[in-house]
Amino acid sequence: MKIFKNLLFPILLTTVGVSACSFGQTDNIAEAQSAYEKNNFQNARIFLLNQLREDPSDIEANALYAQVMLQLGDGDSAQTALAKLPSGFKDIRALKAQALILKGRNYDVVADYKTVAPSDFTAQDWRMMIWAKFGNNNYEEAYKDIQTAFKKHPNDSDILSLAGNYHLEEGNNSLALQFADKALRYNEKNYEALNLGGRASLRLNMIDQAQKYYERGTAAFPDNPIPAINLAGIAMDKGEIDSAKTFVDRAVKLDAGLPLTKFIKARYLNMTGDNIAAKEILQDSKSGLDGFGPAVFLEGKIAYELGEMSVARSRLNRSLALNPYNQEAKNLLSKIP
Repeated sequence: MKIFKNLLFPILLTTVGVSACSFGQTDNIAEAQSAYEKNNFQNARIFLLNQLREDPSDIEANALYAQVMLQLGDGDSAQTALAKLPSGFKDIRALKAQALILKGRNYDVVADYKTVAPSDFTAQDWRMMIWAKFGNNNYEEAYKDIQTAFKKHPNDSDILSLAGNYHLEEGNNSLALQFADKALRYNEKNYEALNLGGRASLRLNMIDQAQKYYERGTAAFPDNPIPAINLAGIAMDKGEIDSAKTFVDRAVKLDAGLPLTKFIKARYLNMTGDNIAAKEILQDSKSGLDGFGPAVFLEGKIAYELGEMSVARSRLNRSLALNPYNQEAKNLLSKIP
């Protein structure tokens, strides 16, 4: 799945301590709703768990908990909460579809939607159908759905973001950026649009503009490590080591186990001369980075710098197989006897 690997990205499920109000019993639902509206999903989760311990069947708590867990990328927990909601709950079909998508069951989502008349689709139904088809690498059919969805929901920020991601995949970077900006006009805190704007800007070599999108992302979504990871990468590209460390530390604090966090930490360690520590991260069988092109190249680069030429040759050749246009890999290979 190429396009959507950063959309609705799973966020770390850390334990956050929340103390009860000293003036009386905490209104868990109100506190959770307030945190949710600020995209503080970790805090919202804790308040809702407190409420559900008191009343596991609370409809309002289960509904909000399901939506929080979807934002945190936990399809299983969301699915459990959604099962406790009435069948007529608003957008229940799309919420259940999103839980399945997070569990990697894109084909099931497409099959389920085939039993529903398109005339009955909500904007979120279209979003999930399109997202699932992208997950199945069925880009052209997904784009047909985007065009159909636009006829009913021309100003929907999520559908605009999906259209932009399609154009980004097709290499139409300027058009993708236009869709990102249009989506943000209708929802200035749409994470998918902010991420799209950053990625499209980077492809257009508009580094400062990409940085602004990611800064907006990290401010709007304080629990999400992806904007911090991207900001760390930009800082390293600019040679701003102190700034890079700040963002690497932030990403590690939010989700140290995320493969992209491991990669950006390894890249930072390489850049600051600690190749042994960087190598340990990349060679960990549980890193989740096997087959990730930038990590394969970094492993080859580190091996070259450590004088491990046979490993360097192997990794750099694999890097070129994944990305034939990696000039730095070609340059390093040319220096290996």
